Amino acid sequence: MRIEQQVCTKDQAHKLKELGIRQDSFFAYISEGELLSRHSPNLNLMAIATDFVAAYSVAELSQMLPDYYPSWRFPVHTGGPLKWVATVICWPKPQGIDDIHTASEFDRIGDTQAEALANLLIALLETEVITPEEVNQRLSQNL
Repeated sequence: MRIEQQVCTKDQAHKLKELGIRQDSFFAYISEGELLSRHSPNLNLMAIATDFVAAYSVAELSQMLPDYYPSWRFPVHTGGPLKWVATVICWPKPQGIDDIHTASEFDRIGDTQAEALANLLIALLETEVITPEEVNQRLSQNL
C-alpha cells in the first residue's frame, strides 16, 4: 500500500493545521508537493520547505480522536465502490454531542481510512465537540 493511502490528504493536513493541531507527525507534505517521512532520503527538503504540514497517519489520527470513534470499510451504496466510514458510537455518547441521535448522522466517508478519520476529526473540531488542546494532548501521549 502506498503511503499516500495511509495518511490524510494535503488539503486535510492544511485544515488541521488551521484548526490548531500541532504539526508533529512521522510524515509531512512540503510545498514542493512531495510527501516525506522522518527517514526520507530527501529530508533536507523539509528544512527549506516553505509550506510544511503534518501528514497524519491512521495511527496518529486514531490517537487524536476520543474513544467511541471507530472506522470500517464497506460499500456505501449497494454495488458501489468500497469506502471507509468513520463515525460516532451512539452509546455511550461522548460528552457534547447529545443532539446526535444515530451514528449515521455523524458518519464521515473517505476513499481511505486516513481520509475518513481526518474528515471526522475536522468535523468534531469545527463543531467544537472537541478542542485543539484536547487533540494535541492525546497526540503528545505517544511521542
